[in-house]
Amino acid sequence: GTPATASLHQPTDDSDAIIALAVPPSTAKANAHGWPRWRQHADSHGLPHLLPDTRGCPAEDLQQAERRMADFVIWAYRRLIPRSHSAPAAKPQTALNLLLAVIRVHKNHGITAPGVGRVKLVIKGLTAEFVALHGPDALLPERKAPMTHALALKIVSTPSGSILPGGTPLDWTTPRWQSVRRAIRLLRFTGLRGGDLCRNPRLDDPRPSDSSPLYTVGDLTFDTTGEHPRAALRPRPSKADQFGQVWGNDRIHLPRLPDHAAALCPYRDLAPSRHEPGDTPLLRDDDGSPLLLDALEDSVRALLIHVLGREHRHYSLHSFRAGLASDLAARGTPAHITKRLVRWRSDAMVEQYSHLDGNAYCALLTSICTAPPHASEAPHTADVDLADDDALPVLTE
Repeated sequence: GTPATASLHQPTDDSDAIIALAVPPSTAKANAHGWPRWRQHADSHGLPHLLPDTRGCPAEDLQQAERRMADFVIWAYRRLIPRSHSAPAAKPQTALNLLLAVIRVHKNHGITAPGVGRVKLVIKGLTAEFVALHGPDALLPERKAPMTHALALKIVSTPSGSILPGGTPLDWTTPRWQSVRRAIRLLRFTGLRGGDLCRNPRLDDPRPSDSSPLYTVGDLTFDTTGEHPRAALRPRPSKADQFGQVWGNDRIHLPRLPDHAAALCPYRDLAPSRHEPGDTPLLRDDDGSPLLLDALEDSVRALLIHVLGREHRHYSLHSFRAGLASDLAARGTPAHITKRLVRWRSDAMVEQYSHLDGNAYCALLTSICTAPPHASEAPHTADVDLADDDALPVLTE
């Protein structure tokens, strides 16, 4: 039909109107909450959860399925909450990845979903709306400085009793601050995102009552038989690998670091956990509940402000991920090994390095504790595109 006229300041849920606003989209990013939202949307409209298989599907049913996917993207986008406090709104590409997760679920059921041509046009229209409301600069990713080993060490070495912003004294003996320090150690050497370690209450999750921890002590194993003891963490599916189809159950190896790096050693931190029940949250708050992402972000931000002052704004939890990639790149680590350690997706390379030997894995992580001067003194030695999980670190002068 003829596209309806839509006001940019009064959004409409008519996909034809959204398509009329089309502009080139930015790169899509994965999101792990697509299928629960799809079911919520289907239930609210009295529709089945699964779409018909496009193989042998009548043209009329195919068109209806395509329109349903487009309408879902708009419905989901209107309900998204930005992941960052500083972002004016969620970006349209996030809604596309909700649908891509739905398509993968269908694929796992042996169902070929319709094409996303109409959906892509919807995303273009939503992007035009986003730019008109918030300006083109709002689409640009916010780059954070890589977290150097020296800075991470300084943060975890902040003495108890230090007065943090708001007048709160730091106390490393409380469960929350013990978990914050453990999280910093894990982020430094795993390349995990903050949202991979802790649940994010800012996401518009249709299951807000789910307060189970993302990681428990049962996700850890320890190898103390060899000359170099290590721990191994079984990673959960991430937003870039929602169903474990890329890295599967490959474990993240954590070596026992040398004494000069003991303050940042995740192995030394985790070793006492062997005596705790397997269902104990790996990161927990003062009341015993799993530590949430908001609490982790606020705590790390307070430490950064204390250590760096106004310069703290150049860093976030994602700086740890960028810092690991930067240090590995600065040491000449091959690109495919860096991708393996930081778990950036690359279907073409998975088969070559998805079974990286644990000893080699640990040797690389140990080496970054003595990073060369240009990797530890200059915070911008590596230009890592934080907006693209498939980006590789590129060294700059």
